[in-house]
Amino acid sequence: MLQVAESPSVQLLVIGLRRRSPVGKLVLGSVSQDILLHADCPVLAVKSSHE
Repeated sequence: MLQVAESPSVQLLVIGLRRRSPVGKLVLGSVSQDILLHADCPVLAVKSSHE
């Protein structure tokens, strides 16, 4: 996913967030967190209102 953020034509990356337990984060990692920390372009993280 970070390859997309590195493209010069990307002005804003929008990603969806969902709630995950600390154990789930430890076992599966967090792709959204990785994107937020390492993307070269601005990132808008949107959380669902249904959780």
